[in-house]
Formats: sequence, C-alpha cells, structure tokens
Amino acid sequence: MTEHPLIARLRAYAAASNSHDAAAAAAFFTPDGRITIGGETYQGYAALFAAHEFDRASETYVTLNDFRVADASVTCAFITESVFDRILGTGGIRGRAVFTFSDDHISEFVILPPDEDERQRVAPLMEPAIAWLREHHPDKVAQPPSFDYAGGAHVAELARFYAARE
Repeated sequence: MTEHPLIARLRAYAAASNSHDAAAAAAFFTPDGRITIGGETYQGYAALFAAHEFDRASETYVTLNDFRVADASVTCAFITESVFDRILGTGGIRGRAVFTFSDDHISEFVILPPDEDERQRVAPLMEPAIAWLREHHPDKVAQPPSFDYAGGAHVAELARFYAARE
C-alpha cells in the first residue's frame, strides 16, 4: 500500500527537523508558513528557521505518527523530546498536532496542548526539577526562553544544571 503523499512529506519534514538542519526544516513550509504553540504564532521563514534552531540548541527530537488525513490537513500524534526530557526521563511530551498544507508545503503547524492524562504523567517528573532550579538558579528560571537558538540553549543549560546537582 502506498503512503499518502502528505504523510510522506511529514515523515521527510520530521527527518529534516531531527537532523537539526534549520534551513532544510524551514524549507518544508510555505513562505508565510507558521507554527502555533501555546497560543503563540511564529510566522515566516525567519521565525520558522529560528524555531528549528531552538530545537537544535535544546537537542529536541520529534516523532510524528498515527496520521489522519482530511483533504489538505493531517492530524497526528506528536512527541517532542528535548535534552531536558531525557534528563528527567519523561520519554518526551506526547500530544497532537495539526498540519495544513498548500501546494505540498506546510502552511500551518499547530501543536495542541497535552491532554490532562499527559500533564499528570509528566508533572511528577517536572515539578521537582522546576522547584530545584527555582531554588538554585532563580535568575536563570526567571528568564523565559525565546523560540530561537538562544532560547533552546537556555533550556539545555537549565537541564544540565539539574543533571549536575548533588
């Protein structure tokens, strides 16, 4: 059975994203393509490039599976795992994503918030780490990460602080 072309494009996009080649990953989007996460939208090539640089710096890998195609839209399971997740042993944050295509390019990538079960699964792993980081590195925790290389490096730095704790 031949795979749906949009699913094949998403598999190729995930491979480019996981190779941490920001230019290759951003090239899967339309010129005005956008990523929406946590109510924030990042649109256009520069923002998309920066978002994939965040993933490179935070050593984030994505997994896409359980695809559902409807016209030019694909909904799928979305797992994102950063260096922080690996240090905490979360196995990644599991959720859903919706991709909308235009002319074989992604015009919109919406990362949906994790459901309550996922939040409950991850909370016991995350909460002690966040509390420890707030106590020992309050100035670093107070700086919200930007969605670019510097922001990803900030996340990786916090993860390494936590990993090195005594």
